[in-house]
Amino acid sequence: MQVGHDASEPRVRHLPLKIESVTAGGAALWNEERTPEQGNLSLEWPTAPLEFRFTVPSFSAPEKVRFRYRMEGLDETWRESEGRRFATFSSLPPGSFRFVVSAAHEGDAWSDDSISLGIVVHPRFWQTV
Repeated sequence: MQVGHDASEPRVRHLPLKIESVTAGGAALWNEERTPEQGNLSLEWPTAPLEFRFTVPSFSAPEKVRFRYRMEGLDETWRESEGRRFATFSSLPPGSFRFVVSAAHEGDAWSDDSISLGIVVHPRFWQTV
């Protein structure tokens, strides 16, 4: 009986993901000191460019942590962050969305673990008529 990891399959590590901040046009919408009520951001359309900063507190080789993200309700597939620890969306249309980010160590498989933040973009009155 062999105990341990099968080297032919990528290992999955569970990483402690964290969304550090969300800004719109440089103004803080969400960070450790400012959090939205009920865990969702509520914005008026049109939105300024949104930037989401995320991380995995890792003291052993943080440069080997890779990230992927998507905006549910807008993106159908994951986008890899290519070494960056942030994602930018130029503008969101009115509707409900969920920003989701996932992480993996280099060479490991993507974990099912993710962290997310709900976003509601409210339309202008004339958009509801």
